Amino acid sequence: MYRLSAGTSTTVHGYDGKGVPVFCGRFKTAGKKSAQTVCGRGNGNDRYDRSGRAHDPQFAQAILGYPEIIILDEPTVGLDPKQIIEIRELIRHLGEKHTVILSSHILPEISAVCDHVFIISKGKLVASDSTENLVNLMSGAQEIELTVRTGAGEAAGYLQGEENIARVEQADHDKIRIYAKKGADVREEVFRQMAEHNIPVLEMKTVTKSLEDVFLEITQEGGAQ
Repeated sequence: MYRLSAGTSTTVHGYDGKGVPVFCGRFKTAGKKSAQTVCGRGNGNDRYDRSGRAHDPQFAQAILGYPEIIILDEPTVGLDPKQIIEIRELIRHLGEKHTVILSSHILPEISAVCDHVFIISKGKLVASDSTENLVNLMSGAQEIELTVRTGAGEAAGYLQGEENIARVEQADHDKIRIYAKKGADVREEVFRQMAEHNIPVLEMKTVTKSLEDVFLEITQEGGAQ
């Protein structure tokens, strides 16, 4: 449990379960509401990881003294989905006035809150860029997933000879993957061929890579070298 007192500064005290107060930190510029966000007192509940240790005093201590750089290591481990959302919002808020370095193996977490990504493999820095640039760089040529009602094999055959299509693969009985040549957008060609051969199209979507895909591709390339 935590007690907050707000004025020109906000002081946070924690309690060890025996009623003994322990000083957690003092926020020079944050108001009571911000400190409540840090300490998880908005809903009257404390946040603990799997080992039973509270995350909240760590956050309070991390921003004590209003540092320029805050380093967080796996800050959402052991939290439930609602608490993860709260921590993400807190990290974004801290990032407005601090440099926040977030270390995590949970890549959706990185995608959700970070604007610059460093990928380290076997002790070496192998990539450094924004999430968007990394994904675009590794995506390369256009890749389309097409879902048809029937005749996926026939549809793949009709697309094989198109000028801007590099290759076509049947992914399932009703799905095919279309790989365009670099710099080409083949969506119109695909739609035209399906219409000409009366093949009902249920869905056509561009396949985009996730940060996990980028990480695996970069680290596998590094391991192969």
